Amino acid sequence: MSLSCPAVIRNGNNGRFYPSESLFKRSFAVLTYFFCGLAFVVSGWGHQQNPYAFYADIRSYQLSSSGFATALAYFLPCLHIVVGAALLIRRLSPVAEWIGCTLLFSYSLAQAWAWSQGLDIDCGCFGILHAEKISGLTLLRTTGLFGVLLIATLLTHHRRRFNNA
Repeated sequence: MSLSCPAVIRNGNNGRFYPSESLFKRSFAVLTYFFCGLAFVVSGWGHQQNPYAFYADIRSYQLSSSGFATALAYFLPCLHIVVGAALLIRRLSPVAEWIGCTLLFSYSLAQAWAWSQGLDIDCGCFGILHAEKISGLTLLRTTGLFGVLLIATLLTHHRRRFNNA
């Protein structure tokens, strides 16, 4: 006869009991992965529609050589779609979470640098779907997405470590 208590959950076959996650943490993670995954898929699709315009956006940041920008213009849209799909369907999620965090962090740094240099350029966030000049708002949006995804990643990573202990 097994006893159940709402304050604990049973983990797999090892018979150990762990405190349950709060509904807030689970909901926060699910919503974060959904919206970030959707943003990555839409961004990747928008950039794939016109890789030449994406190349021009990358070059306008003045942070990479022509050859590297060309490679990024073809590689990043595919990576965005794969990472976004993985976040949406929750497959390979630990890898996708950390890659997503790395991408958003690097975009935040690039936007902050461009804004600090006074460059009047499009952020290039969503390709042909939405053109917007770099501003405090675009920097806040990108940094906010990074922060939220990082928090959700750390929460789920902590849970995975805790459950596998």
